[in-house]
Amino acid sequence: MNPMESGRDRTVLDAMLREVADAGVFVSTHPEVILKLGTKEVLHRTRSIGWGCETCLYETVDQLRHGLPLRLSSGKARVLKQYRGNGGQGVWKVQLPAPEGPAKESQVIPGPETVIHVRHARRGCYEESMTLGQFLGDCEQYFSGDGRMIDQQYQERLPEGMIRCYLAGDRVVGFGHQAINGSAPTGSPSVSSRDHARVPVAQDPAGDRLGASGSATAGYLDRRLAGPVGL
Repeated sequence: MNPMESGRDRTVLDAMLREVADAGVFVSTHPEVILKLGTKEVLHRTRSIGWGCETCLYETVDQLRHGLPLRLSSGKARVLKQYRGNGGQGVWKVQLPAPEGPAKESQVIPGPETVIHVRHARRGCYEESMTLGQFLGDCEQYFSGDGRMIDQQYQERLPEGMIRCYLAGDRVVGFGHQAINGSAPTGSPSVSSRDHARVPVAQDPAGDRLGASGSATAGYLDRRLAGPVGL
């Protein structure tokens, strides 16, 4: 079941899960747990922890329109992620074109007509150019309801992929090495996200140590320890 496809959201599913939970049935993916761990906002709440990085939260379109141009003016690429979603939906790499001539210490803040390079993280997507105003307009859809967006500096180590840690209760049960769509060179066929073979925790000497900080939620929980690295 994927409640986030084709423009849908979790409204209907969450109501059903809450009703089932209120009837006394254990729901491992309870909506309140998803709100704490399963949304991109966790990247902002944990930004000061070891795996975090400089992370901004836009709760309104106006905050996005004000904040993104300022951060793009540094010349560094940014990664924007919608509040809820999966499979790369609503996740964008955004950057200004490379400057011509010697790099300047200070950059002019881009305006609505400034051309930027963007790349959606969904499978099969490529880098394209559009104005900043067009991109900001396209992002308005991500603020419907309780929507918001996360903004992080792009991590240059992205081509290395990221390591996922899988938990069952308070135990680490495996790891996965995931390649990211955004790791494909510009203009080449995109690399689809995929998980490689999981390593049983019994073969990992650090398993108990890592598992000590795990969630008590039953079932697999994908803790995106390297979340800021990927798109």
